[in-house]
Amino acid sequence: MSVLDGKQSSTSILGIKSSSLGRGFFINPAKQLHHVLFLVIILLWSCARQVHKPPSTIESQSEPEIRVCLDENFSKATLSFDGEYTLRSEEAIYYLNESIGALRISVQNDRLTLSNAVRFFRFSPNVLLRIQGNDPSASFIWNGTAYSGNLEIQYKSNYVCAINVLPVESYLRGVVPFEIPTGQEEYREAVYAQTIAARTYSLYRMEHPSGQSYDVYSDVRDQVYNGMKRTTDLADEAIEKTVGIVLQNKGKLAFAQYHSTCGGVLQDTLASVRRDLIQSEFNCALSPLFRWVEIRSGETIFSNLVREFKIENAVKDKLLNSGLQLGLAIQDRNSDGRVASLDAGIPGRKFTAEGYRIRKVLADENGHPLPSNLFFILKPPEDPDKFYIIGAGYGHGRGMCQWGALGMSLEGYSYQRILNFYYPLFSLKTIYSNQRWLF
Repeated sequence: MSVLDGKQSSTSILGIKSSSLGRGFFINPAKQLHHVLFLVIILLWSCARQVHKPPSTIESQSEPEIRVCLDENFSKATLSFDGEYTLRSEEAIYYLNESIGALRISVQNDRLTLSNAVRFFRFSPNVLLRIQGNDPSASFIWNGTAYSGNLEIQYKSNYVCAINVLPVESYLRGVVPFEIPTGQEEYREAVYAQTIAARTYSLYRMEHPSGQSYDVYSDVRDQVYNGMKRTTDLADEAIEKTVGIVLQNKGKLAFAQYHSTCGGVLQDTLASVRRDLIQSEFNCALSPLFRWVEIRSGETIFSNLVREFKIENAVKDKLLNSGLQLGLAIQDRNSDGRVASLDAGIPGRKFTAEGYRIRKVLADENGHPLPSNLFFILKPPEDPDKFYIIGAGYGHGRGMCQWGALGMSLEGYSYQRILNFYYPLFSLKTIYSNQRWLF
């Protein structure tokens, strides 16, 4: 039964109702010997060793641990501890805690070094350091942010990565408060929906990892994860109350994407256009990025083109010195109206951007990408160097609209209804409870 139905059926043990209890029986004297022999056979059979086969439909397994990439290809970092950790090497076992102070980590001259006034470790490439907590309450501090769980540092030639390994439910404590507002009671159902979507995404990534040595990035490439930097009561409640609940697609973990603001139109394969509304108002209308206007100069866009398409410095200088002439043309849109292909032209050359790269080509002077691909462009004749970009939404528009979920929560919709609206082809299922798998 899908939890989305909002109904529950009650059955007796084993799915059948117990029959009435027997009140006694009588044995005909003529058949007494026959029945006694029958009872003896039954008793002897019941004493024989029986082979017990557990139910084939249920298999228990520990709660999974997820591997989160905290930092990749860094040259310097800092590491300290709150509580006791253990580092095992070939030579010895080292105990690390707050008393040793912060360790400076550096990668140079083909060596990985962890050092301070009282500790010094140096490792050659092709090593995996496992720094494990000796107490569930212990935490390590990586570059100023505290994390629960364990730390792994993978070091190879020309590659280094810091990985936080911890249980999925603990990981969600550092995700949910950074993916959706959790400060208002009215947002409760949206926070529950976000928790289930984030858990589903996490477990899906464990089956389809983002990297060879980790499952997810700690930033917007997957889900924003900031460890123990901020935890909230509402987020913790949502994690606890929905433990183990995920979205499934045809019996398998769903690829449950979500985004900030769809702008009123969802990117969906169910229909050519699917609007983010239930009654007469758009669910995400309260988002500060429901509608927006951005202004870009030709020089800013050209700088973005130089970065994205690796334009040679000689060509760049020649174009700037001769007076920049730049044109933009939308070549193709998806069925939902989002720009799928954008041409940017300069004298003698044309560059075509697609997908997320469009937003990077139209980034502002600080490098912040355009909020979404749902836009159109105006170029006023009186100001040929300016491009006015009128758009809607923030993010890719696929899956759950977070501001839409908040809007539905404010209107009194349950988290089941929210998830059913944004993921109409998925169903809810509990796959583990109290840190035990149920399938």
